[in-house]
Amino acid sequence: MRRTQSWAAGALLLVGTLVYLPGLSGGFAFDDYHNIVDNPLLHPPQLTFDSLITAALSSAAGPLRRPIASLSFLANYQLAGAAPLSFKVTNLLIHLVNGSLLLVLLNNLLPRLMPANSGKQVAKHLAILVALAWTLHPVNLTAVLYVVQRMTSLSAMFVLTACLAYTKLRLKTSVGRSTNQKGYWTVIAIGGFLGLLCKETAALTPLLLVVIEFSAFDFIEAPRLRKLTQLGLAFAILGVMYLALVPDFLINAFRERPFNALERGLTELRILFFYLSQIVLPTPNRFALFHADWNLSRGLFVPWTTAFAGGLWLLSLALAFVYRRRMRLAFFALTWYLTGHLIESTVVPLDLIYEHRNYLPSIGMLCLVLLPVARFFETQAVAARLLAGGILLSLGAQTAYRSWQWSDPITLAVTEARHNPESTDARYEYGRIRYQLYIKEKRPQDLRLARVEFEASAARGNEAFRPLSALIFSYLAIGEMLPDATLSRFVHDLQIGQPNQRRLNSVYTLIDCQLSQICRVAPDIVLTVVSAVFDNPKLQPDAKAMVLEWLAVYYANSLGDLPAARTVALEAMELAPSDWHYRLRVLEVMIAQRDWVTAKRVASGLPPPPGLWCRYTEPKLADRFAEAQRQLRDRR
Repeated sequence: MRRTQSWAAGALLLVGTLVYLPGLSGGFAFDDYHNIVDNPLLHPPQLTFDSLITAALSSAAGPLRRPIASLSFLANYQLAGAAPLSFKVTNLLIHLVNGSLLLVLLNNLLPRLMPANSGKQVAKHLAILVALAWTLHPVNLTAVLYVVQRMTSLSAMFVLTACLAYTKLRLKTSVGRSTNQKGYWTVIAIGGFLGLLCKETAALTPLLLVVIEFSAFDFIEAPRLRKLTQLGLAFAILGVMYLALVPDFLINAFRERPFNALERGLTELRILFFYLSQIVLPTPNRFALFHADWNLSRGLFVPWTTAFAGGLWLLSLALAFVYRRRMRLAFFALTWYLTGHLIESTVVPLDLIYEHRNYLPSIGMLCLVLLPVARFFETQAVAARLLAGGILLSLGAQTAYRSWQWSDPITLAVTEARHNPESTDARYEYGRIRYQLYIKEKRPQDLRLARVEFEASAARGNEAFRPLSALIFSYLAIGEMLPDATLSRFVHDLQIGQPNQRRLNSVYTLIDCQLSQICRVAPDIVLTVVSAVFDNPKLQPDAKAMVLEWLAVYYANSLGDLPAARTVALEAMELAPSDWHYRLRVLEVMIAQRDWVTAKRVASGLPPPPGLWCRYTEPKLADRFAEAQRQLRDRR
């Protein structure tokens, strides 16, 4: 059987490479740009200790900034430049390593999960089938060819390593064998920690280990583990109760979303079944980078399928727990799947649906679905090989087809827009690609098509603000007259829409476009746009202070009106007196006016200088502070 396992590992590497080959020639997409391509901190002129730390902390994708993933992007850039090929090849290698880790993990774990009536070789066949199917499955494609989703696959690599170490440890201790437990626990701890530094979903590692323990080992010869698990679950329940009883955190977190925490959680009950359909019954029409906007669940019975989905999940969990010892694999499959979705598919304020969220959760369900095929090997080996080959061929063909769609940005954008005509993001992305082509090749038809897509995407509603903003800048950036109707629509949207970061960023982009002299916009248009933001009754003081600071920059550096810059900078500081960002802006305006007396007074009121964290996370801000301090010292 060891020879069979070696053959399976080789086949996994070979076919996994073949199905992804067409997509390796593709370009960057969507979030790749602001995370990697347009992130100057990942392209330092030279490598120094400071540039490494700054690059590691350059992502704002999560509270921990995902430094390991960012450093891997930096390594790609240093080794092969900005071309996307090396980034995609690295993603593929990580995916193949994960497939190999999964094969080893399942070889060790599945024999403990098999029904009593299974033959000795069923677990081995199932491990091979699941590892190959998972490596080839189209649901995992975006974690490979969508470069920024290396955060998902790299995190999964460390989580799988931790799970493998835990399984090997428990296989020894559950039968009373003495072993060096410290070594295993060190690997588990390091794996979980490094995974967390790639993506925050690795925080689920302890819960995934609990799933393995409950499913396969029943805390045999591990009374301390049982107590630790009970204590950990108690803390988790207390955390959920706190969020339910003190919901201010979640309310504030969802302020920029078109749904609240409850609506997202209820909607995800239905989306989890959609994900399940992608895993169990994959067909080409089920997969896309962007999915059409989902009909939100506004209540448990709005729509009624929400309650139905919730009831099914509760019933499935109850039955799996009651019959856990008789149906260990079913219990493992269900709890692994749901545990893997606890962060991204519950009440965390993220977009509703992305396929890469199934990268680890899909493993459990594939084990359950492919069990009958593995059993078939015991009685009808030839027919079982044909059936397994057909399944793997179907998965590989679908992934290869999707990989071809990713072979260049235009093909991807056209395919996404055609398959998802109701998706705001899909049509916006197609318009953005067309606009980039126009900038590069100056073909009028590309500009016309870009604007058609921006218009169609913006027509989806007030929350679809990014395409409306792109439509505006498709005129301003090339010096064309902005139609009055388009400007009025833009202003009206700023006045009534949720003042989220996307809307506010459009104001910043407008001002930055002026400062960089890319756009030539009349001052009355800029001021009209800013006034529209201020007219929005939903605008919070902290957001208003941010826009006022941008306006101060515009007055000072674009219009040369330092008194006006001083006025609005002071207003921003009054709205957020404890925030030294705005005090620093006031100080800079005072220095520009050469009002040294007031500047020194403002400087004396500044909080302590930024520490190392600010130096590496906001280097430009730290440099500005140092420059202001230098000018004050020179004046003395």
